[in-house]
Amino acid sequence: MGKKPKRLIIKAVPATNRSIDEMQEAVDDISQPDVVSGNVPGKDITEMSFDELLIEKNASFESILSLENKFNAGEIKDNEYKEL
Repeated sequence: MGKKPKRLIIKAVPATNRSIDEMQEAVDDISQPDVVSGNVPGKDITEMSFDELLIEKNASFESILSLENKFNAGEIKDNEYKEL
C-alpha cells in the first residue's frame, strides 16, 4: 500500500498589538480609482451593487463580442478596428 502523506505543520504567527484605529487608518490609506460607468452616470464603482457590476460586465462583454463579429464579417476595416 502507499505511504501516508506527510502532515504539513503550520507555525502560528505572533499577533501584533495594533489598535483598531491604526488598522482603520491603514485601510483608509488605500485609494480606489474613481471609475464611472457609462450606463450609470455619476456612480462610482465602489457605490455599485453586485447586480449593477454584473450588468456592466455583461454589457461590456457583449459590446466587445459584437465588435469582434463585425470585424470578422468584414463590416469594419482593419485600421478602424485598431482605433476602437
